[in-house]
Amino acid sequence: MYASEHDIGLLVIGSTGASQMTERLLGTAAKTVVNETPADILVVRPDRVLG
Repeated sequence: MYASEHDIGLLVIGSTGASQMTERLLGTAAKTVVNETPADILVVRPDRVLG
């Protein structure tokens, strides 16, 4: 895994805040990273939708 090979201690990733139904059907990239990465992880969620 990249984080282990490069001695990375902290990963910061974004989460789109998918709905519960979407998450149940598809899972989320953030969830996969959290479950598979040995490094510490900070997941950042948006506080509002822009646009």
